[in-house]
Amino acid sequence: MPKTKKHEEDLVRELDELAREYEFLTKEETAMANKPVNRLSDKLVKVNENFTINMYDNGFMIEAGGRNKKSDYVNAKIMCSTVDEVLALVREACEMERDS
Repeated sequence: MPKTKKHEEDLVRELDELAREYEFLTKEETAMANKPVNRLSDKLVKVNENFTINMYDNGFMIEAGGRNKKSDYVNAKIMCSTVDEVLALVREACEMERDS
């Protein structure tokens, strides 16, 4: 299908809108969006008093809620391949400040 002037203008407008949205992110939020979350402290400053571990055929997922640096409530969901990775996250959660 040949490119049309209208189609190109639509793409340029959409890219401009995305660029404007992207500019509203802080450098920290931009970096966070581009890197995998491997630790609870990558997303949370304080943790709730409970967390969940799910077992799957190909690994595990730990989910913990708490507060981020802006004091907003957020959830962290982290995939793990091994039990050792899960245990490291459980240890980290136990050492973090609690959100009471």
